[in-house]
Amino acid sequence: MKVLIICDKDIKTDYSEALEKQLFELFLHKGFEIRIIQVGKQELKSCIGCFGCWIKTPGKCVIKDLIGEINRNYISSDTVIYLTPVIFGQYSSNIKNVIDRSQPYVLPFFKKINGTTKHPLRYEKNPKEIIIAYNDEIIEEEKNTFLDLINKHERQHRDIYFSLSKESNKEIVEKIKEYV
Repeated sequence: MKVLIICDKDIKTDYSEALEKQLFELFLHKGFEIRIIQVGKQELKSCIGCFGCWIKTPGKCVIKDLIGEINRNYISSDTVIYLTPVIFGQYSSNIKNVIDRSQPYVLPFFKKINGTTKHPLRYEKNPKEIIIAYNDEIIEEEKNTFLDLINKHERQHRDIYFSLSKESNKEIVEKIKEYV
C-alpha cells in the first residue's frame, strides 16, 4: 500500500508534528510505502487558470514546480493524507494551493453526479483522501465553516479529522488503523 502525506511546512503545532510522526510510524510498521511532502510558500506557484492541464498537457500541470511530484505521487497512492492548519475556517494557503492545483485529476467537461454538476474524475483509480485539520484552538464556527467548505468541494472517499489534543491524535490513529 502506498501512502502520501502532504503537510504544511510553514505552520505546525506540537500536536500536528506528533501526529505526523505517529502516522509515519504506523505506516512504517505496516510495511507501507510512505512519502511525506512538506509544502511551504516557496515550493509552489499559484494556479494561473490557464487550463493547460486540460488542453496542452492533459493530466499534468504546465507549471514546473513541486506540484509535478505531488501529482505523480497522488495518483499512484492508495491513500493521501492532508495535514492542514485551520485558518479562519479554511485550509492553510499552502494546502489550499495544492488542492487548487489538483485540476489535472478531473476532466474538462461536466457531468451530473449525484444530482450535482461536476467534472468527472480523469483516472479510474483514485486514492482515498483523509484531511486532518489542526490548530491550537478551533472554535465551533471555524470547524463548521471548514466542514462546509470540504463538503461543498466533495471528492470521493474523503474522511475528515481534527487534531486538537493528544487524545484526539490517539483517536485519529485508531480510526486510520481500522482503515489500513
